[in-house]
Amino acid sequence: MPKYHTREIEFRADETVGDLIPCVLSSETPVERGQYLEVLSHTPADVDLSRAPLPLLVQHDRTQLNVGVIEQIRLVGGKLLGAARFGASALAQEIRADVLSRIINSLSVGYRVIKPISESGRTVRFAWQPLECSIVSVPADENAGFWRSINQPSKGKIMPDNNSTEITDTTDQRTRSQVRSATRSMADERERASEIFAIGRVHNLGDLAERAVADGTSLDDFRNLALSRMRDSGSLRLSESPEIGMSRGEIERFSFRRAILSRIDPQWGAREAGFEMEVSRAYAKQIGKDPQGIFVPPEVLQHRDMTVGTPSAGGHLVATEHMGANFIDVLRQASMVMALGATNLAGLTGNVAIPRKTGTATVYWVPENGAPPPSAIALDQIGLTPKTVAGYSDYSRRLLQQATPDIESLLRRDFAETIAVELDRVVIIGAGTSTEPRGILNTSGIGSVAIGANGGPITWDHVLQLEEALVAAHADASSIAYLTTTKVRRKLKGTTKVPSDAGAGFIWENGQEGFGTVNTYRAAASTNVPSNLVKGTSGAVCSAVLAGDFSQVYIGNWGGLDILIDPYTLGTSGAQRIIALQDVDVALRLAACFAAILDATT
Repeated sequence: MPKYHTREIEFRADETVGDLIPCVLSSETPVERGQYLEVLSHTPADVDLSRAPLPLLVQHDRTQLNVGVIEQIRLVGGKLLGAARFGASALAQEIRADVLSRIINSLSVGYRVIKPISESGRTVRFAWQPLECSIVSVPADENAGFWRSINQPSKGKIMPDNNSTEITDTTDQRTRSQVRSATRSMADERERASEIFAIGRVHNLGDLAERAVADGTSLDDFRNLALSRMRDSGSLRLSESPEIGMSRGEIERFSFRRAILSRIDPQWGAREAGFEMEVSRAYAKQIGKDPQGIFVPPEVLQHRDMTVGTPSAGGHLVATEHMGANFIDVLRQASMVMALGATNLAGLTGNVAIPRKTGTATVYWVPENGAPPPSAIALDQIGLTPKTVAGYSDYSRRLLQQATPDIESLLRRDFAETIAVELDRVVIIGAGTSTEPRGILNTSGIGSVAIGANGGPITWDHVLQLEEALVAAHADASSIAYLTTTKVRRKLKGTTKVPSDAGAGFIWENGQEGFGTVNTYRAAASTNVPSNLVKGTSGAVCSAVLAGDFSQVYIGNWGGLDILIDPYTLGTSGAQRIIALQDVDVALRLAACFAAILDATT
């Protein structure tokens, strides 16, 4: 699913207007995104206006009906212009009155990025699609504004609206609104603001916190913003970028095959793989750590495409077309927990601590002119420290000598899959030792649903109990998924929601892209989910069924891939064992966002 973004814009009154209120929706003002500056292109070919007219919301709350629409959307002079029409509801008219009286001065456009189209230094220019506009508090884009389009020439294509009319100049000012936001309860708003301010105080991010509270930024979005600023907060910072500054041509030139062969035959490597060996040395110097074999930097892992290539001078393989099949994508496809939405933190080079709330602020009922007693939320930290995961694949020497795109792609996919299989296991049931991360099923605080004293078959009611536990913990419904064993999947495909009533449907139904659907949520099966658990006198036959918000799983990746050659294990056959090592760690942000059944029998 495409990632959803917002950016704030300010509108100002040059003069009062009537039914339609003109506004500037967006401009090409750069916005800081941590590793780069984002610029939304305002060239007609780069803006998808197929969703026009746009709904006008309050604080990006897409669970509520819109208070109006943005009509007459058009590109003029590097800006996206429109006109706001408010609805007839009481809330819509109250907000409109505040807009006309210059009390509310800001909009925020919600959009999705389609693709990057150019890059210059840290600045990346994107094609994009606006999805909605919202009434918010504090602006970020100083080059946009309400009514500022009133003196602009009417250039550009106007998208057709069902009830479009021309903007008039009649004045219609009303009394000031008594309700600023009807979409979030006072208690929820206080809790959001308290936690954001608390995190800002702990990590010296007061300015960022103030702006986030004013903009209506969600807690999850603020945590992401805070992570991008941790470089300035001591032990909590994400260390400097591990990239060594390879150009696109150098990334395309790097060959996994030559890197491996250079370790098998150093003399051949000195002649044919000097570039790969030099890249490994430069990366080792950058991170201050020597490889056990040869390093493949994250720049190559994240950007190199192996699907299309042509031979160049010396028989070197050079990719000539980029199709988006990078190493992280391969790893995500091979790892079930990553496919279900786990949060990947890539490019780490130091220990990381992420702030987490463990207790809430308290609200009180007070008499008129009374003041509530002070209260504060409790915070702790989630620690991520590198732990090494390794996997291996065996190849013949002749296979490694074949310089074809398919061999390069095979090598990279094998490395990803060997790591992904073990990564899935530790995320699900890792022991939590000094060398192995702690998995979800071994984390205290997750919800639990028991079937019986000795286990038993899972029913529709047990599935609903899992959902009930997650909803009680305020898990994000859009990220909930079920994960279980292949045995349970087979059983649930033949188990009806209502006993002996096939018309009621089966618990496990067909989904998309290889996944199933359970209780309308995404469902998957993995051999890494344990199926040999014991409950009472059941014997080792019980399976686990896990449900949760997998975005709460943080998977940290440190640096590049370390490739080690073992020439001895298969030495008599002439084959080579290639060992891939990667430093990773796993942590749960909120354990209560997961619940499990540990005694399902099939």
